[in-house]
Amino acid sequence: SRNDRRAVLASLEQDIAASDEEMRWLRAESQRLGDLVAEIEKSPELFPPEALGGFPSVEGELEWPVAGSLISDFGDARAGGQLRWNGIVIDAPGGTAVQAVYYGRVAYADWLPGLGLLIILDHGAGYMSLYGHNEALLKVAGDWVVLGETIAHVGDSGGQTRTALYFEIRRDGEPIDPHRWMARDP
Repeated sequence: SRNDRRAVLASLEQDIAASDEEMRWLRAESQRLGDLVAEIEKSPELFPPEALGGFPSVEGELEWPVAGSLISDFGDARAGGQLRWNGIVIDAPGGTAVQAVYYGRVAYADWLPGLGLLIILDHGAGYMSLYGHNEALLKVAGDWVVLGETIAHVGDSGGQTRTALYFEIRRDGEPIDPHRWMARDP
Protein backbone atom coordinates (compact mmCIF):
# COMPACT_ATOMS: atom_id res chain seq x y z
CA SER A 1 0.00 0.00 0.00
CA ARG A 2 2.84 2.41 0.85
CA ASN A 3 4.63 1.52 -2.35
CA ASP A 4 1.45 2.17 -4.34
CA ARG A 5 1.03 5.51 -2.56
CA ARG A 6 4.66 6.46 -3.32
CA ALA A 7 4.17 5.54 -6.97
CA VAL A 8 1.01 7.65 -7.20
CA LEU A 9 2.74 10.60 -5.49
CA ALA A 10 5.75 10.31 -7.80
CA SER A 11 3.43 10.28 -10.81
CA LEU A 12 1.56 13.35 -9.53
CA GLU A 13 4.84 15.20 -8.95
CA GLN A 14 5.89 14.45 -12.55
CA ASP A 15 2.54 15.70 -13.85
CA ILE A 16 2.83 18.91 -11.82
CA ALA A 17 6.40 19.49 -13.03
CA ALA A 18 5.33 18.95 -16.65
CA SER A 19 2.37 21.29 -16.19
CA ASP A 20 4.61 23.98 -14.66
CA GLU A 21 7.04 23.65 -17.58
CA GLU A 22 4.19 23.97 -20.09
CA MET A 23 2.92 27.07 -18.25
CA ARG A 24 6.38 28.68 -18.35
CA TRP A 25 6.64 27.89 -22.07
CA LEU A 26 3.19 29.36 -22.82
CA ARG A 27 3.96 32.51 -20.83
CA ALA A 28 7.29 32.88 -22.65
CA GLU A 29 5.50 32.41 -26.00
CA SER A 30 3.01 35.12 -25.09
CA GLN A 31 5.83 37.44 -23.98
CA ARG A 32 7.77 36.89 -27.25
CA LEU A 33 4.69 37.80 -29.28
CA GLY A 34 3.99 40.85 -27.11
CA ASP A 35 7.60 42.01 -27.48
CA LEU A 36 7.43 41.58 -31.25
CA VAL A 37 4.20 43.58 -31.52
CA ALA A 38 5.66 46.33 -29.30
CA GLU A 39 8.73 46.51 -31.54
CA ILE A 40 6.57 46.81 -34.64
CA GLU A 41 4.50 49.54 -33.00
CA LYS A 42 7.65 51.61 -32.39
CA SER A 43 8.12 51.84 -36.16
CA PRO A 44 6.47 54.75 -37.91
CA GLU A 45 2.97 54.10 -39.17
CA LEU A 46 3.41 51.63 -42.02
CA PHE A 47 0.08 51.98 -43.75
CA PRO A 48 -2.17 55.03 -43.55
CA PRO A 49 -5.42 53.72 -45.11
CA GLU A 50 -7.45 56.74 -44.04
CA ALA A 51 -8.40 57.39 -47.66
CA LEU A 52 -10.28 54.09 -47.52
CA GLY A 53 -11.98 54.96 -44.23
CA GLY A 54 -9.39 53.00 -42.27
CA PHE A 55 -9.61 49.77 -40.36
CA PRO A 56 -12.06 51.12 -37.74
CA SER A 57 -14.62 51.75 -40.49
CA VAL A 58 -14.92 48.05 -41.40
CA GLU A 59 -15.95 46.70 -38.00
CA GLY A 60 -18.47 43.91 -38.54
CA GLU A 61 -17.76 43.67 -42.29
CA LEU A 62 -14.58 41.58 -42.70
CA GLU A 63 -14.31 38.03 -43.96
CA TRP A 64 -12.33 35.40 -42.04
CA PRO A 65 -8.85 34.62 -43.39
CA VAL A 66 -9.85 30.96 -43.91
CA ALA A 67 -13.08 29.00 -43.77
CA GLY A 68 -13.30 26.35 -41.09
CA SER A 69 -14.55 25.53 -37.63
CA LEU A 70 -13.24 27.03 -34.41
CA ILE A 71 -10.87 24.88 -32.38
CA SER A 72 -10.16 27.56 -29.76
CA ASP A 73 -11.91 30.89 -29.36
CA PHE A 74 -10.82 34.31 -28.11
CA GLY A 75 -10.88 34.38 -24.32
CA ASP A 76 -11.19 30.61 -23.92
CA ALA A 77 -9.16 29.12 -21.09
CA ARG A 78 -5.90 27.40 -21.95
CA ALA A 79 -3.17 25.73 -19.89
CA GLY A 80 -5.59 24.58 -17.22
CA GLY A 81 -7.38 27.92 -17.02
CA GLN A 82 -4.32 29.94 -16.01
CA LEU A 83 -4.10 31.67 -19.41
CA ARG A 84 -6.62 32.80 -22.03
CA TRP A 85 -6.47 32.67 -25.82
CA ASN A 86 -5.59 36.07 -27.34
CA GLY A 87 -6.89 35.00 -30.73
CA ILE A 88 -8.68 32.12 -32.36
CA VAL A 89 -7.60 28.84 -33.90
CA ILE A 90 -9.49 27.84 -37.04
CA ASP A 91 -9.39 24.23 -38.25
CA ALA A 92 -8.42 24.11 -41.94
CA PRO A 93 -6.68 21.62 -44.23
CA GLY A 94 -2.95 22.05 -44.77
CA GLY A 95 -2.18 24.20 -47.79
CA THR A 96 -5.43 26.19 -47.60
CA ALA A 97 -4.95 29.78 -48.79
CA VAL A 98 -4.79 32.32 -45.95
CA GLN A 99 -6.24 35.66 -47.06
CA ALA A 100 -5.53 39.14 -45.72
CA VAL A 101 -8.60 40.42 -43.89
CA TYR A 102 -7.84 44.04 -44.87
CA TYR A 103 -5.41 46.24 -46.75
CA GLY A 104 -2.02 46.70 -45.13
CA ARG A 105 1.68 46.22 -45.13
CA VAL A 106 3.57 43.16 -43.96
CA ALA A 107 5.29 44.18 -40.73
CA TYR A 108 6.67 40.70 -39.93
CA ALA A 109 6.99 37.45 -41.89
CA ASP A 110 9.19 34.86 -40.23
CA TRP A 111 9.38 32.08 -37.66
CA LEU A 112 8.32 32.82 -34.07
CA PRO A 113 8.62 30.06 -31.44
CA GLY A 114 5.18 28.79 -30.46
CA LEU A 115 3.44 30.31 -33.49
CA GLY A 116 5.67 28.85 -36.19
CA LEU A 117 5.61 30.69 -39.50
CA LEU A 118 3.88 33.95 -38.59
CA ILE A 119 2.83 36.91 -40.69
CA ILE A 120 1.72 40.21 -39.17
CA LEU A 121 -0.08 42.87 -41.20
CA ASP A 122 -0.12 46.51 -40.11
CA HIS A 123 -3.42 48.12 -41.11
CA GLY A 124 -2.65 51.57 -39.72
CA ALA A 125 -4.29 53.48 -36.87
CA GLY A 126 -2.76 51.00 -34.39
CA TYR A 127 -4.48 47.93 -35.87
CA MET A 128 -2.69 44.69 -36.80
CA SER A 129 -3.78 41.22 -37.80
CA LEU A 130 -1.66 38.14 -37.03
CA TYR A 131 -1.69 34.79 -38.84
CA GLY A 132 0.26 31.88 -37.30
CA HIS A 133 1.04 28.16 -37.73
CA ASN A 134 1.43 28.51 -41.50
CA GLU A 135 3.26 26.00 -43.70
CA ALA A 136 4.38 28.70 -46.13
CA LEU A 137 4.53 32.49 -46.17
CA LEU A 138 3.95 34.15 -49.54
CA LYS A 139 4.91 37.68 -48.51
CA VAL A 140 7.94 39.31 -46.92
CA ALA A 141 8.25 42.24 -44.55
CA GLY A 142 7.55 45.48 -46.39
CA ASP A 143 5.16 43.98 -48.97
CA TRP A 144 1.82 45.72 -49.47
CA VAL A 145 -1.28 43.53 -49.50
CA VAL A 146 -4.86 44.09 -50.53
CA LEU A 147 -8.06 42.82 -49.00
CA GLY A 148 -8.51 39.10 -49.82
CA GLU A 149 -4.98 38.59 -51.15
CA THR A 150 -3.41 35.22 -50.37
CA ILE A 151 -0.54 35.82 -47.93
CA ALA A 152 0.22 32.32 -46.62
CA HIS A 153 -0.88 28.69 -46.56
CA VAL A 154 -2.33 26.91 -43.52
CA GLY A 155 0.01 24.49 -41.80
CA ASP A 156 1.01 23.01 -38.47
CA SER A 157 4.24 24.90 -37.78
CA GLY A 158 5.19 25.88 -34.27
CA GLY A 159 4.68 22.45 -32.72
CA GLN A 160 1.03 21.91 -33.60
CA THR A 161 -0.48 18.42 -33.84
CA ARG A 162 -2.99 19.37 -36.54
CA THR A 163 -3.26 21.90 -39.33
CA ALA A 164 -5.01 25.10 -38.35
CA LEU A 165 -4.64 28.86 -38.54
CA TYR A 166 -4.02 31.00 -35.48
CA PHE A 167 -5.58 34.45 -36.04
CA GLU A 168 -5.51 37.60 -33.91
CA ILE A 169 -6.46 41.24 -34.24
CA ARG A 170 -4.65 43.78 -32.06
CA ARG A 171 -5.25 47.44 -31.41
CA ASP A 172 -2.39 49.44 -29.93
CA GLY A 173 -0.66 46.16 -29.11
CA GLU A 174 -3.57 44.68 -27.15
CA PRO A 175 -5.48 41.62 -28.42
CA ILE A 176 -9.15 42.30 -29.18
CA ASP A 177 -11.99 39.92 -29.95
CA PRO A 178 -11.87 39.30 -33.72
CA HIS A 179 -15.53 38.24 -33.87
CA ARG A 180 -16.77 41.82 -33.68
CA TRP A 181 -14.82 42.67 -36.84
CA MET A 182 -16.18 39.80 -38.92
CA ALA A 183 -19.38 39.73 -40.96
CA ARG A 184 -20.24 36.21 -39.70
CA ASP A 185 -18.82 33.22 -37.86
CA PRO A 186 -16.09 31.24 -39.65
